[in-house]
Amino acid sequence: LCTDLLLCESMAIEADDQTPLISLAGPNLSAPFYLCVVASENNAGAPGTTDFTRNDSKAPVEVGDAKKASGDVYSELVQLEHRALIVNTEPFECGVCMEECAAAGGAVLRECVHTFCRDCLSDLVRHCEEPQVSCPAMGCPGTLQEREIRSLVTQEEYERWLARGLAAAESGTKNAFHCRTRDCTGWALCDPGVRRFP
Repeated sequence: LCTDLLLCESMAIEADDQTPLISLAGPNLSAPFYLCVVASENNAGAPGTTDFTRNDSKAPVEVGDAKKASGDVYSELVQLEHRALIVNTEPFECGVCMEECAAAGGAVLRECVHTFCRDCLSDLVRHCEEPQVSCPAMGCPGTLQEREIRSLVTQEEYERWLARGLAAAESGTKNAFHCRTRDCTGWALCDPGVRRFP
């Protein structure tokens, strides 16, 4: 295979040339240089050669276009951060119900990037007894964020989830005092040495 390697300074060397890279990029290979592979016209289409001139991808990106594209990626990431729930962009098989889920029919968890259908995630929130809802993937330490939970369930179910979290916090706290008024859900923390409640 005979190809030409072109440097950005218009210096050309052949692929079988014995010029060491150290002479091109410096002893630490730290000098900036670019190598471009161009197929020789003599061997184009020959068996066992690669056609480097064929362009299967888009046209080269100009510097201004690259900055614009990186700006587009940044703005897309900012928009994703502001969304309560990140929806899937491609179909997938839910790891809980094993059903095929269409694009935008599931959710990608922010913490661990696992993807599940919305029905399975909302059922998980409804039936979870713990204050933190764990990712249903086997062995995953990730949890659902509060904004994900809020967008997956109804307002009434969200309030119940919050109440379960408060009840778990109260029962797990050593110095918790629950109000003795009938049907009151209020409670307070009693600090040692405090003799009266303001």
